[in-house]
Amino acid sequence: MSPIPPEPRTARAWHCTSRLAHDGVLVRSDADRRSVVTAILKHGRRAGLIAYAVVDTHMHCVFVCERGLAGEAMRRIELSCHRRLRLGQRFDGARIRPIRDQGHLRNVIPYVLNQVRRHELQTDLLQEGSALHDLLGLRVPGLGLPDALQAELPRVVLPSLWRQFGVEPELTQDWARGLDATELPHLREAAQAAFALRFIGGRGHPLVRAAMVQAAGTHSIRVTARAAGVARSTIARLRAMHVPTSWIHAIRRQVRLRCRAKRLREQAPSASTARHAGSPR
Repeated sequence: MSPIPPEPRTARAWHCTSRLAHDGVLVRSDADRRSVVTAILKHGRRAGLIAYAVVDTHMHCVFVCERGLAGEAMRRIELSCHRRLRLGQRFDGARIRPIRDQGHLRNVIPYVLNQVRRHELQTDLLQEGSALHDLLGLRVPGLGLPDALQAELPRVVLPSLWRQFGVEPELTQDWARGLDATELPHLREAAQAAFALRFIGGRGHPLVRAAMVQAAGTHSIRVTARAAGVARSTIARLRAMHVPTSWIHAIRRQVRLRCRAKRLREQAPSASTARHAGSPR
């Protein structure tokens, strides 16, 4: 039997994976997941990050760069995860695999973006661990990712990625509009997801709080303050602060993604009940 040839040391792009020793659990909550996403975006973009995914025990990253840069990015991401999550065990060493050509890249990207569904993770039903959130304008730290991906895969149709959430792209065309009163209960959680934050509290993150207040729309000061979890006396100041429109739109899209998921959960038992009611006894 011929020996397996070693993987090439030179390529244009790299598919990297990293997991904890003994396949330990990497993320245990939405907060943990957002911390890992933050680490990937912070240290990965300088190495040409174009896609990634975080699941319960491991992460995937795709870089367009030299191999050394990809390896250094993974090292920094792992160190950042240790610091942010206070992990009790080491990583098992990043696996860095070359992406051979354009056809290989076209296959790798959907494989990575589909990781959450592929592993059937019930702990991440909104797929926050996927770069889908960045590619669809749902996450502020990754707003540059669509341009980076399309520079390498010009034919990718980004709106079609909404179907990964079971949403037809046409339904999302007005998801950036102001929020209705019934949608406001999701505002704070949506803002945390949009900025990949573990929590929003105290006096920190003033621009995030401003984006959250402005995403709420033109509701009364009392209603807006309660929904955003801020003092009424700060509403006028937060509404006057300049924040990018893309930040406001990201929060609103996150709100509507959550509202849709909630409706589907509420409808599921009704559909099941109806099936049982119509079945013969």
